Amino acid sequence: MSSLWLLEAKAYPEENRSAEAISKRYWLRPGTYTVGRPGTSSDIALLEDKSISRNHAIVIVPSLQEWLHTGAPYVEIKDTSRYGTLVAERNDLQADGVTKQTLRAFDRYMLRFGYQSPFK
Repeated sequence: MSSLWLLEAKAYPEENRSAEAISKRYWLRPGTYTVGRPGTSSDIALLEDKSISRNHAIVIVPSLQEWLHTGAPYVEIKDTSRYGTLVAERNDLQADGVTKQTLRAFDRYMLRFGYQSPFK
């Protein structure tokens, strides 16, 4: 058994990005993923957002053995960008930019990379 997480693009009410950009889904298995611009070495390339840095964020999905020590599954988000990464529980994106945030299983989070790339 291993942890599996879904990072799914979300559209804004008045969206101007393409259907491809707002329909991206990334299934994350244990490992480290970089978030950034297309055309870079990023594992998760965010389309049509000029506020995305080459190396915008790091998503760390620990192995089953690693999260058993904490008692619950989790994912870590580390912001490495100039324009920030927002993390909030439920649909409230009023949280401040993060340098490191731990996300717990069974909760729904909203993430926004840069200014125009929301995910849930």
